[in-house]
Amino acid sequence: VSHSVASVSTEHINAAGASASGGSVFGSNNGPVEIRLPTAEPIQVQIADTHRRALWRLLRSSVTMLIMVAGVSVFAEGLAGNVQKGFGMGGKKISPVEDVSTTFDDVKGCDEVKEELQEIIMYLKDPDRFTRLGAKLPKGVMMSGSPGTGKTLLARAIAGEAGVPFLQASGSEFEEMFVGVGARRIRDLFTE
Repeated sequence: VSHSVASVSTEHINAAGASASGGSVFGSNNGPVEIRLPTAEPIQVQIADTHRRALWRLLRSSVTMLIMVAGVSVFAEGLAGNVQKGFGMGGKKISPVEDVSTTFDDVKGCDEVKEELQEIIMYLKDPDRFTRLGAKLPKGVMMSGSPGTGKTLLARAIAGEAGVPFLQASGSEFEEMFVGVGARRIRDLFTE
């Protein structure tokens, strides 16, 4: 079996040599190959058209790059959207209860509390009456107690007696992973 080179084919930077018996003699993927052969033997040299293959590689790498850019873009847009919305804040809209027909007559017991809240109701009905005199009323009322003791019913009764909208939201709706987001949600709730 002869191991002499019978033909050479080159394609871009890939080169391969074949022996007369059909076996491979050498191959290169690293760049141009310098082949020194005896000049007495004729050698067939084939140069393949590399434009199609180069175009295919360009197309394949372009599509891969576009897919990667699209994936990163979708991920970044989703992350930016969540940051902008306060990590879940955008989807939660708290709307006021339209018809607040609850009054203090619906709340049984709590007579002392109802009596203390009458001043708050008067302020909500006619705030000019208090501000003319220079009075400063509290910014809110803190109600505490076990679940089911009527805190929400009492708050609805205050809104019903004063004729103002009632907003109901759970405290857990304002808890967020990042500091300041919950406070911003409360501010946004009252600006709306």
